[in-house]
Amino acid sequence: MICFLADPPKSNGARKDFDEATLSGKIMLVQETDKDIQAGTLMYVPVYEKGQPVRTIEERRRAIRGWVYSPYRMNDSCGEF
Repeated sequence: MICFLADPPKSNGARKDFDEATLSGKIMLVQETDKDIQAGTLMYVPVYEKGQPVRTIEERRRAIRGWVYSPYRMNDSCGEF
């Protein structure tokens, strides 16, 4: 299990400084089993302290509380495209 409070997303470097959804690179999800194994990605969005300003990178760094994330299995998510 990944805990973004203790280990913030590193693969996107400075992108965690921006107030927007971000996708990780290609990963193997912990949800995978030994059947129908496929590539995955994580989409994460920063969560800030309520009422704190987040207009600048410095403000966002002070106000960050963690991330909300969602895993996506690529074949399941994009199979019909």
